[in-house]
Amino acid sequence: MVFRITLIVLLIGLLGFGVLTRGLAQETPQLGGWSSPTLLGDGWWQSMTVDQEGNVHVSWYGSLRNPSNPNIFEDLLTYTKLPLNGEWGPARNVQHAGQGGFTVRNALTTTSNGILYAVYRAGGPHRFAQVAVSASTDVQAWRDMGPVNSFSYYVDLIADQNDVLHLVYSESTALSTDTTGTSLEVNPCAFCGDPQYIRSTNGGASWSFPVALDITPGGGSDKLRWVQGDSGRLYLTWSEGIDWYAGRGSATDVRFVYTDDGGLTWSDPVILTGDPESRSAPYQLSLTELRDGSLMAVWQYYEQSNDQIYFQISRDGGQTWTSPEVIPGIFSRRFSEISLDGYSLVTDKIGSVHLFIVGFDTHSEIRRNPALFHLVYEQGLWQPARRVFFSADQRPEWPLARIGNSNNIHLTWFTRDISVSEFDSEQQRFRVYYSENQNIPIVQPTQAFSPTNTPLPTATPVVNLDSTATPFPTVPPDFVNVPVLNADQYASQALLIAVVAIALVCGGILFITRIGR
Repeated sequence: MVFRITLIVLLIGLLGFGVLTRGLAQETPQLGGWSSPTLLGDGWWQSMTVDQEGNVHVSWYGSLRNPSNPNIFEDLLTYTKLPLNGEWGPARNVQHAGQGGFTVRNALTTTSNGILYAVYRAGGPHRFAQVAVSASTDVQAWRDMGPVNSFSYYVDLIADQNDVLHLVYSESTALSTDTTGTSLEVNPCAFCGDPQYIRSTNGGASWSFPVALDITPGGGSDKLRWVQGDSGRLYLTWSEGIDWYAGRGSATDVRFVYTDDGGLTWSDPVILTGDPESRSAPYQLSLTELRDGSLMAVWQYYEQSNDQIYFQISRDGGQTWTSPEVIPGIFSRRFSEISLDGYSLVTDKIGSVHLFIVGFDTHSEIRRNPALFHLVYEQGLWQPARRVFFSADQRPEWPLARIGNSNNIHLTWFTRDISVSEFDSEQQRFRVYYSENQNIPIVQPTQAFSPTNTPLPTATPVVNLDSTATPFPTVPPDFVNVPVLNADQYASQALLIAVVAIALVCGGILFITRIGR
């Protein structure tokens, strides 16, 4: 009797373990799952946005030789679209930005009425354009809305939950140009740019007067980037004290400001200075808002000898922070190689934090060819870094990640030829890639765009350069093996569960029979 009761308890435990194991196998996301990288086209400094219907939009700096004068390069805003449940369309040159190889820094965003907006650098100033999402692949449908500033380099654009457009750019001001009224040698960051902010409530038809969100005498603001949390709060992050485009200054800290009222008022800068005992300053900030409203900041030190990546967490909106901690198993490149690079840090719909960084892991034998890595932060721990892309001939750079409606992750980056000097842009070949991860399932209904009486866009005069369809070769990703249950293991598990279930039923009948006797 005792033996049979013990056997029944054991069988119940085995059955419960089998059900639990099966549940974990189905519900716990795996860290692999990245699709083979898709080549979108030749170019660099890409931008990406995902509209509320689930369409993916990517633009980048493209260029073509002038047919009349091969020594002249035409600077272009190149664009392609991935429709929901569709395929990538051909890359199209939708805006002519100028001539001469001026970097076409750009940013994309969409609003709930189905309009796609783009801001892009055209020589010195940034210009603004718009197009209906339904017609975005038609070059003639794009509408040029004119310049938004006079001269700038960094730029970023975002639409908030109320469809207000927020645009930020780095521009030199009178105070940052010469705070002393004497000479450039006295001001360590003369002509460095500070974050200038404008907003539009009418789709870019008009913009507010520029507002300087932070001006620090003797310092510049590098790598401006918007972050929007689920709370609706809008954050602007940057690295302070340096301006790559001006070629002056030195990193002093990383900081951000935020607004809770759609950009009408802004907080004072929240400044992260790192470990007080460190001889270096934090640099290259990425920020994300966690599901509970906390904040996570990721950065590295400006000092070249320290190649570790750090993170901090704030539970009170940035007033206080945990001490800087090292993210294990990942290492940065030299500072000279990251002066134009960046991280991408996003929080998905179930609360996991995803970090994308170009660098090295503990398995990198020779630190010459960096890889693009994906790291996940869950329940207070960083999981091991996984490779998304690696090539012996191409170096990845500038990763951008966006969370889709189904909690899928859209990821883009560009590569440059390793064999050519980093600054020899005329001889290098740049390529823009895309990959997707669907292994974090959560279903959210697709939303339709809100209908509006938007005027039809007008044709934009552009240089008559024939665009050609972009081939889509794929590059197999270099993944670290991730242990998952294969088909045989699932079959064995199902058979075990069936046997245990039958034994449990038989044991139950036998037990009830004995009790009845």
